[in-house]
Amino acid sequence: MKKILIPTDFSISSLNVIHSVVEQFSEPVEIVLFHGVYVANSISDLLFMSKKVTSTYITNDYNDACQVLKNKYSSQIKVMKTLFFYGNSPLAFNDFVEANNVDCIIYNDQHKYKETYKYSIDTIPFIRKSKFKTLALSVDAKAKKVTEESTLSELFLSTY
Repeated sequence: MKKILIPTDFSISSLNVIHSVVEQFSEPVEIVLFHGVYVANSISDLLFMSKKVTSTYITNDYNDACQVLKNKYSSQIKVMKTLFFYGNSPLAFNDFVEANNVDCIIYNDQHKYKETYKYSIDTIPFIRKSKFKTLALSVDAKAKKVTEESTLSELFLSTY
């Protein structure tokens, strides 16, 4: 079973790439969605930034969308979870990838990742500099795109 790392900004549209991932791999996969969090230098910032605080930024819509995708592709997606990457350097990112035993990093190069909150970071530059196998996927222009304002039903019914 391949372990795939995918960046997310907790929007439903950031999950578009999962449709393509399922098509790319014929074997079952474990999908690890991750969000980058800047590690502050200030002691007061570090005191107030905890895993409990950052996990509050995961919305119910995001969790529901993940569950819909997991159910839709239940024969191929064996595990789907969300983690936070706490760091601000490519070296820290490589350590994160290695610690999670990732086989491949896949991202949608058409998606504009947004800062979810003030400590969010864009991890795409770290992915591009990574020493691990990466794959940049583009959503086909003819395919139905799931946008930021899309509902869960649109995500479920979309085909790629």
